[in-house]
Amino acid sequence: MPKHKPEGVTKISVGSPKKTTYAEKGPVYLRDRREAKSRNKSARLVSIWFFGFVIIYIAQSVFGFAFGKQARIEQVTLGVVSTVAKFDGLIIRDETIYTAPTDGELVFFVREFERVKKGAAICAVQDIAQVDRIVSELNDVNAELLKLQETRGSLADSDGRVRQLNAHMKDTLSAGLMTLTQDLSAIGKLKEDIEQSVALRNDVLQSDSARLLSASAQKREQLSAELSRYQSITTAQGTGIVCLQFDGFETQLTTDLMEVVPKELFKLNPMLTVSPLIVKPGDPIFKLTSNVWYIAAYIPNAHVEGWEEGQNITIRADREIPVTIQKIIPDNDEKYVLLKSTRYLENYANERSLTFSLSESYDQGLKISRSAVMDKEALRIPRELVTLSGAAGDVAILEKTDGSVVEAQVLQTDEFAVFVAVIPKVLEAGMQLVTPGSDTEASDFGGTPISQAVTVKGLYKANTGIAEFKSIIVDDTKQNTDYYILDPELNRAIKEKDSIVTNHSLVTDGELLF
Repeated sequence: MPKHKPEGVTKISVGSPKKTTYAEKGPVYLRDRREAKSRNKSARLVSIWFFGFVIIYIAQSVFGFAFGKQARIEQVTLGVVSTVAKFDGLIIRDETIYTAPTDGELVFFVREFERVKKGAAICAVQDIAQVDRIVSELNDVNAELLKLQETRGSLADSDGRVRQLNAHMKDTLSAGLMTLTQDLSAIGKLKEDIEQSVALRNDVLQSDSARLLSASAQKREQLSAELSRYQSITTAQGTGIVCLQFDGFETQLTTDLMEVVPKELFKLNPMLTVSPLIVKPGDPIFKLTSNVWYIAAYIPNAHVEGWEEGQNITIRADREIPVTIQKIIPDNDEKYVLLKSTRYLENYANERSLTFSLSESYDQGLKISRSAVMDKEALRIPRELVTLSGAAGDVAILEKTDGSVVEAQVLQTDEFAVFVAVIPKVLEAGMQLVTPGSDTEASDFGGTPISQAVTVKGLYKANTGIAEFKSIIVDDTKQNTDYYILDPELNRAIKEKDSIVTNHSLVTDGELLF
């Protein structure tokens, strides 16, 4: 029986759909397809190059961090440092040198640096062999005299006359006692006989003791006189401190000769010598230094502001030393100062120089590591030869005599001049400049070319990741061993929280740091 398709039902064929060819899709599709492939290929190339650069940068950074130079960065802060300014002083004192009167061995009776009075025996030059012999004999005589004093009572037992007198007194006393038993009136006669016998015996004892003591004393005087022939004693002709070393400046650095000590003498290098043990006539044996001594120094004006002659102050070396200001003499930006002291000379009696400090002060400002500060070579150009350019006036435009124009980095300025960076073979000391807009050669305070190069202090600022040299004005009085304190008003190129390089020797100007 034939099957009939129900009405309203559509027959669906099952199988793979028929694919449409590129030709059937049309030329627009083909063009879009090619452009998409091109874009994907370009994107892949860009990605490859980008990731390649990233990998190279990371590898270079890692290598540089591990093996290359590293810039140390520190942030500028407002801070305070305690400042102890140190100064070099020259010690001046009045000294008298004593010399050996004869040849022989030198023997001292006092210690070095001992304070002595006028007339005190300081030392002796002696023939040691003869002196030893005489001193030995003197010791024997002194011992003999002492023994005589201690055994003086025992002489009664060793002298015959004394023994006879003692026996006579004993017999008299015995006979008197027998008589007293029969006649008490004889007691007066017995007392008289005993007193006469005792007096006679004492006279004998004193005579013998005096004879022995006199002989010993006479021998001691003879030995003392002989000793003086072999021993020359030197005594102090005034008061002072005994010193046994010499530096050769005893007659030069004295208060009478030095009104103002020249600066070149502060560089002296004294060589200390000591008196020998065996001396000849005229050899220096010791010197007597006055109890009053002086310290000469050149001190910057800022540290002696308010000082007056006659004022008492305290300086510090290895101890606090009270001094009186004797002289203050101006010398450009510093003063020559002479300080007087009467204390602690024994601690510096063999010294010619003294490094000392004044009272500690505290300074506040921009706290900069000393390791960040560097010196840079610069040229000092008079202001009339410079045209400033740049937003901050940090570029100097200079005209040379050959008509060329040079742009140089401004490092620092003051009232009269601009300090610019040296440009090798382009802008150096000795080259000539002209006034802007003029055909005549300019003068540098007297018709000279650019003056010789000077140095300015500065540091590398690294706020942008690039080392930028910035000049600074440093006050040498505001520093300690680790930091400078900068005045913000004088150093406007540096501000709080700026990043600076503290190992500038490993960095160059304009170098990319990070």
